[in-house]
Formats: sequence, structure tokens, C-alpha cells
Amino acid sequence: MSEPSDMSTPVTRNELHLELKELDRRVDQKLETWAGAVNARIDSIAKRSAQLVGSFEQRIGQLIAELVASSEQRTAERIASQGRELHDDLARHSRAMEESVRRLFSVLDDKYSDLPGRVTALERNGSAPPASPRKRRRRAS
Repeated sequence: MSEPSDMSTPVTRNELHLELKELDRRVDQKLETWAGAVNARIDSIAKRSAQLVGSFEQRIGQLIAELVASSEQRTAERIASQGRELHDDLARHSRAMEESVRRLFSVLDDKYSDLPGRVTALERNGSAPPASPRKRRRRAS
């Protein structure tokens, strides 16, 4: 039944069966071709997806490394800045303590500033107390 005929011509069951078998074979062949193309396309998409995932993971890794490096740098800068601030604070406090100690010693110095003159006057008058013998410390046994 491969020749064209009008639709009013009767066909036998065998001819119909053969024609349907041929049609079934052609449909199967087209389906196999389409299925192969679809499978190839799916494989291509899967491969490209895997590449994109790999690229994405690599970029994420780079970004994380950059963030860590940046964070480490900022942390180091903060530590250095705080170190300078602590150094400045310590220097300020040291100067304040030195000034306070100087004031305390100046009070003591003022209190006894005339002592050498008084001792000299006592020695001249002969009324200086006798020098006391040095006491020896006992050693701990």
C-alpha cells in the first residue's frame, strides 16, 4: 500500500496490518532519534551544570579567602591601633605618676632643705650628737 490511492478503495486486513507495522516502525525510529537528542541535550545540560557548580564553588572559595584575608587585615589594624592607644595611655599615666612622685619628693626636699645648714651649725657649736655605731643584722638561720 505504498502507492497513493483514493480513500474509497477497500484494503485487506493484511495490507492494513503491513501498513500499520511500517507506520509503527517509522514512529519508533523517530522516537528513538528524538529520545537520543533529548538524552544528549540532558547530558549536555548536566555537564554544563556540573561545570557551573564547580565554577561557583571555586568563586565562593575565592570570596571566602578574600573575606578572611580582609578580616585578618582589619583585625591586625585594629590591634595595632589599640596597641598605640594603650601605649599613649600608659605614657600619659606614667607622666602623671612621675609628676605626682616629684611633688611628693619636693615636699620632702622642702621639709629637709635646711637640714645641712642646721647640722653644720650644730657641729660648729659642738653640740652634735655622737655618731652611733652601726648595728649588725643577724643572719637568718
